[in-house]
Amino acid sequence: MPSLSHADALSLGEDIPYFYYEDESGSLSLEQFLNVPSHRLTESEKILSKGYTESTFWVKTFINEERFIGHKYWFEILPIFLDKVDFFYKPGGSSDWKKRSAGDLNSQADWDLDYRSAVFMLPESSTGYDVIIKVSTTSSMLLNVKLWEGDDFLSHALKDNAFWNFFFGLFFLTGMFSFILAVVFNKREFWAAFFVCSVYVAVFCVQGYYDWFFGKDENNVQHYLVSFFSITSFSVALWVCSEMLGLYDRFLVMYKAIMVIFFVMLFQTVFVFFDMFLFSIRIVYVLFVIGVFLILMSFLYCLSRYRFSFFYLLIGCGAVILLSVSLVRLFTLNGWITYTEKGSVLWQALISVNVVLVIVTTSFKIYREKINNIERQSLAKELNFERDVRFQQRMFINMLSHEFRTSLAVISGALTNLKSMSNGENEFISKRYNRIERANERLIQLTDNCLADDRISSNEQIMNFSKVNLVEIVGQVKKVVDVSERHKINFYLNGMPINFEDFPELYLKADSAMLQIAISNILGNALKYMDEGDINFEVIISQKCFTIRIEDHGPGIGSDHVYTIFDRYKRAVDAEGGRQKNGFGLGLYIAKRILLAHGGDIELIKNSNKGCCFELIIPNGFTGV
Repeated sequence: MPSLSHADALSLGEDIPYFYYEDESGSLSLEQFLNVPSHRLTESEKILSKGYTESTFWVKTFINEERFIGHKYWFEILPIFLDKVDFFYKPGGSSDWKKRSAGDLNSQADWDLDYRSAVFMLPESSTGYDVIIKVSTTSSMLLNVKLWEGDDFLSHALKDNAFWNFFFGLFFLTGMFSFILAVVFNKREFWAAFFVCSVYVAVFCVQGYYDWFFGKDENNVQHYLVSFFSITSFSVALWVCSEMLGLYDRFLVMYKAIMVIFFVMLFQTVFVFFDMFLFSIRIVYVLFVIGVFLILMSFLYCLSRYRFSFFYLLIGCGAVILLSVSLVRLFTLNGWITYTEKGSVLWQALISVNVVLVIVTTSFKIYREKINNIERQSLAKELNFERDVRFQQRMFINMLSHEFRTSLAVISGALTNLKSMSNGENEFISKRYNRIERANERLIQLTDNCLADDRISSNEQIMNFSKVNLVEIVGQVKKVVDVSERHKINFYLNGMPINFEDFPELYLKADSAMLQIAISNILGNALKYMDEGDINFEVIISQKCFTIRIEDHGPGIGSDHVYTIFDRYKRAVDAEGGRQKNGFGLGLYIAKRILLAHGGDIELIKNSNKGCCFELIIPNGFTGV
């Protein structure tokens, strides 16, 4: 048998074997229990842990007289949340049983020492002691009886209370610090850390400090606080783990599901005050297991969904460990795992570590957000500066373009007068006038492209929609583009050849000037990249849109440049010799943007060394031909 020459206590079960009996009705008296046949008693060498049950348990053991020679021994009854404990004892060989009482709800509790847990002092006995303990509780059926030598108990109590006082003081400061951070920064993580610290109110009560400090009252405040915080501790564990994993930002749907479980678990605290703790704690445990499963699945999802981060993995492992230890505690309180004091201390230590981890990681997160905000503000200043520069640039381009247009309009008017004065008498001079007029129109088109690019690049509304005739727009394009004697434009309507003069009126809702620029850019490119030959210009009429196909018979576009021809400042390169024509790379880009602004599009539907074909889709907006 173990000796008491050391300062450690002897524990009922681990050091002192015992027999126990489950009284399901809870109606047995001491005399009736003494008459229970020995074969119906169960021997055990472990701490009694039977989980949540409505049964009353009777424990019977014999204390060997060798352990009491020359000493008084003190029995400490733990845990303090047991509702009623009746402690019967008698010296060996005696028939006179003596009774002492303890328990959270036992009005007849009479301890021998003013202490936070029940302590009974047994006098010296040369014949040892028979001990019987009757336990009933609405909490977990867990009986941890310790047998102390007096001096050792006082030494242990002094050290134990010093530790707990330091521990509670530390977490009071941590809780206040978390509360201040939560109020100042309004972060969910800090609120979670604060409420985790509130779990130590439960530890404060479980250790018996409430009644010891404030005195036991008839309202059994400590009893209800233990029950209340036993429920909230599991719900808060789910919440803090979801915040540690950042599920609000990474997996919002699962975060909401966990919050629903969290609030349903908190609601179970209402039943505590109706003495329905056993009912509520079972619901809490089921919900907690579901919540743990959801959090683990969410953690695995976030690891696979987002870029790997060792820092996030470390935090996630902390959350997983906390949930794992909480599950072990749950299984222990249900009697599925043998109770050990080291396991209880480990659970409390891991909560402490996770609180610190939450505070540190959230503080780092705030620091990183502050740095990002500084960078965003700096970027915003740079963007505002660039916006001002671009505004000044647009103003300059507008002014310059309008000045060009004014000069070009003067030239155009002068040409008109010169042509009217010549009356076509001199064919050579008339051709010169026509070439000058086409060059002038080309400059006007280039100016319009610059203005269109400026309008498209700005955030302003760029389209002035109205009811226009597509045929009139194409007629204006014919006048602008440089159609030489070596080129010929063939017009088609729904696949059938047609003279341009025979086109019906085709009405649509569009910006006439911008659409003219888009079509002239495509047709002008076809003429520019084809030295001679025919160009097919086909209009296809459908119920919702007009489709224009412009097909040339030039060298086509190089395959390396097909995917960039609609980019800004990208000029097409022919497929034969890699030649580039003069230009700024704005034509196809502007045409694409104009068509998109009309709700349409432009695509290169054919490209080979025998030519290419562009298709322009223009929603009509109006119906009517």
